[in-house]
Amino acid sequence: RGASRHSLDRLASQFTFDSRYAYTIPEVHAYASPSFAKHSRLQEVVMDLMHRIHDDFRYQAASTTIDTSLLQLMQQKSGVCQDFAHLMIAALRCYRVPAR
Repeated sequence: RGASRHSLDRLASQFTFDSRYAYTIPEVHAYASPSFAKHSRLQEVVMDLMHRIHDDFRYQAASTTIDTSLLQLMQQKSGVCQDFAHLMIAALRCYRVPAR
């Protein structure tokens, strides 16, 4: 028997709303805006956003900790893989795109 609609909605909400590390702030929304503005297909938006994060941020080992905020990441423009993943997830969720 399939999952109920309620349980599927609850599951999807995990990938839609703010979490401890991927949350909506104006700086992330503004950063994601150009990717959403110039593309109409979701695949193109995601690829553009991914490339922009790769180009705009520098990987620097030990430059952040698990407690580094998205705002701090946006300001220092350097971090590690988890920071970039959290930024990507937060940016997509700012525009109501479920992401994990």
